[in-house]
Amino acid sequence: MNRNLTLSSSRIVLALAAFIVLSCNDEPKADKRTSSFDLTAAKAAVDSLVIAWTNALKNEDSVGLGNLYTTDAKLMSHGEPAVVGRDNIVKSLGEFIRYGVTGSTFTTVGLWGNDEMLVEEGTAVFSDKKGTVVSRGKYLVVYKKEDGKWKLFRDMYNSDGTPPPK
Repeated sequence: MNRNLTLSSSRIVLALAAFIVLSCNDEPKADKRTSSFDLTAAKAAVDSLVIAWTNALKNEDSVGLGNLYTTDAKLMSHGEPAVVGRDNIVKSLGEFIRYGVTGSTFTTVGLWGNDEMLVEEGTAVFSDKKGTVVSRGKYLVVYKKEDGKWKLFRDMYNSDGTPPPK
């Protein structure tokens, strides 16, 4: 009886091993999200948004700036509470403009993502109307599609300057 039990157990193990081997496929299935994703096109979209952001700031257009953000966006910068939502971002960037900042230069250091979200790392320089640099720093922006268009979803900037005293 033990011999029969051992043979039955061996057959079950062999059957399971055969099932596993036969169900394995050496060729991985393509991930539809990543296989059709075009990083070059995404970079062009990000470059276009950067130009639009720069132009809106130069034209002192806080509403135009705000429209580049998703409705549920978040703007975060050093020493300030996070600004949540497009309407609040419009107000915050309006204050930025009233402070006198109207110039910006962005340099992308890296871009990663897929067809749902992108992350851009870069450096930024902000200047006033006279061209005087008022801040240099680094940023991370997460882009998300809203109504089929890439928009800023999370925008975080840190100045390279000395942080204010606590």
